[in-house]
Amino acid sequence: MKPLILSTRNIIPTGNKERPVVVRRTWSSTLINVLLGMLLLTFSVLHICVSGVEHTFRFYFTSALSAHVILMYFTHAVKGEHPENNLDTEEFTCLQQYALFIWKERLKSASLAVALICCCFSDDDLVGVIGILFLAFFFITTWYFKQQIKLAGRLAPDLNLSPRIQVVLGLSPLAAKLEKVALASMAVAVGVGLWGGLSSFLNDSNSGMLIWGLCLSFCAVGVTFSLRKMMRQPISLADQDEANEVMRDRWIVPLISLCINVIGSIVFVAFRLFC
Repeated sequence: MKPLILSTRNIIPTGNKERPVVVRRTWSSTLINVLLGMLLLTFSVLHICVSGVEHTFRFYFTSALSAHVILMYFTHAVKGEHPENNLDTEEFTCLQQYALFIWKERLKSASLAVALICCCFSDDDLVGVIGILFLAFFFITTWYFKQQIKLAGRLAPDLNLSPRIQVVLGLSPLAAKLEKVALASMAVAVGVGLWGGLSSFLNDSNSGMLIWGLCLSFCAVGVTFSLRKMMRQPISLADQDEANEVMRDRWIVPLISLCINVIGSIVFVAFRLFC
């Protein structure tokens, strides 16, 4: 894969492990978030005001989800970009990695907005397919930029930071129990997704529920095993104090997986029963 080189002139290294870089606000980041927020807000208002729309569970869920995403876009537009506060950037060693991460988040935000508009505010099958394509672009973008960030990690470090330490989280007794429960919740989520999707498709020819059921199944497996793998491979931390804090709170990792699987299953069942 050919390395992708982006401009880093708006990213300033600080030499501080707590905040390795400061990202100057740019017109591109502000405009992207404002335009995406306004676009989603416009479709949300039209969806709410249009006559003949039934106030079902789907209506309230999509309205709440849209409100949350709109608030996220406008918040990012006001506060600016802060990649240094993200867990994914803790092991970055050069400015190019931060530049790639920033553009990854921008493209993900754009594809998420279009996918949300297509899947939530239209009942047309063709528009739904377009939404699924943009959702696929969301995951492809994530994968592509992760590979580019790995390639950029081979560049000379230019963040002026002292060496980091490598630790393996492992499993405490509580974390081990929560991990077993998380695996069980993953199995339930996969079963719920396949049951709801296949039953809707076979009985009602509802391909939309089948697609969302498959998404739930794949996401449950992906999230659970990704977080499970994180507990068993070395991670880079700033110093021993941070390592002690992370080791003390490692039980949160399987708990996050458990919550995601349970919430995803509940929302999918509610869609299946009330929509």
